[in-house]
Amino acid sequence: VSEAPIPGGEAAPCPPQHMHYALVAERADPGAFDARIAVVRHPLSRFVSEYKYRVSTARRRHSFEFWAWRALARWRRDPFHLSNHLRPQSDFVGDDVAVFRFEDGLERAYRAGLETLEVAQAAPLGWEKKSAAVRVAASPRLVAALIEAYRADFERFDYDPAAATIEPPQGLAEGLLGLARGVAGAYSARLSSSGRPRR
Repeated sequence: VSEAPIPGGEAAPCPPQHMHYALVAERADPGAFDARIAVVRHPLSRFVSEYKYRVSTARRRHSFEFWAWRALARWRRDPFHLSNHLRPQSDFVGDDVAVFRFEDGLERAYRAGLETLEVAQAAPLGWEKKSAAVRVAASPRLVAALIEAYRADFERFDYDPAAATIEPPQGLAEGLLGLARGVAGAYSARLSSSGRPRR
């Protein structure tokens, strides 16, 4: 929290509100902020939420398997892919940031912010944006890839990788279809990065 805006400008690789800690530190003094609070969530839940947000605004809805493999491939080449939304949460917090887990409730983070700023509670917490009602299924291979991609988050914020799960495909047919879509998604991302036309 600070009265001074974080400089963005045309050279910024993402909007100011999406900047991770190191990028903010390059453009502003972290010590100038009155409060430094972060709310993190389970890495897989966060990734699924991003998918639901994207399909809610997309003209063409891809399966989660297809979208996830393509998004991971693009993010590995460009950490700012999707306005920095896929970057590990651990990149957004420094040692001077108070971290709260979404699963433990937002009330604790809210009250910590109010106490730090010495202000009274202005209004009860509400739920402004709910994810679209979209069924999500992922192959075990994709779940393993997501756990590996966000291992730093699992370790830093004490989430158990062994308990991480997304609903598996229902039946062999859906499983094979999901795998095929996943391969197609990764291949599509590779073609896009190489500049070769897709057929």
